[in-house]
Amino acid sequence: MSSESAGDVVSSFIEKQLTTERATKASLETRGLAVITSAGTLTTLLLALSALVAQRPAYALPGGAWVPISVAATAFLLSAVVAVYSNAPMKSMTVAPAAFKEHLTDKYWGAPKSEAVRAVANSQLILLGAVQNQNKKKALILMAAIIGETIGVIAIGVTVIMLVTV
Repeated sequence: MSSESAGDVVSSFIEKQLTTERATKASLETRGLAVITSAGTLTTLLLALSALVAQRPAYALPGGAWVPISVAATAFLLSAVVAVYSNAPMKSMTVAPAAFKEHLTDKYWGAPKSEAVRAVANSQLILLGAVQNQNKKKALILMAAIIGETIGVIAIGVTVIMLVTV
């Protein structure tokens, strides 16, 4: 038989969930940086394509080709900006020291371990909710950036097809 109480089990579970959410936050921010990098690379590719086309003497861009080029440039710019926003600092998720000040009084200092476990679990549960909300916002922002980048890639593909089939 384990000497662990139900409170210990719940507290451990909440702590693991909080650790998982913090890892998710870091992962979302890393993916945001990847979108920024790839949007920059794809914008460079778009500029190189434009420069290559512009170097050809007496070359006129096929009618309407400026539309997907403009869409691609705009989509890459917006996806990079949105991805930067996904990495913007958000409010730090920590417990205010004052929240545990009363637990340093004589009344609580000698209290059973279960009271401390409950207080810590309660604070971690509040933090868990806040971190989950931040992660949902970051995930939505990141999804918008990825969609923008996808639109840009499709627009480049359309442009290349238009240029090749002329």
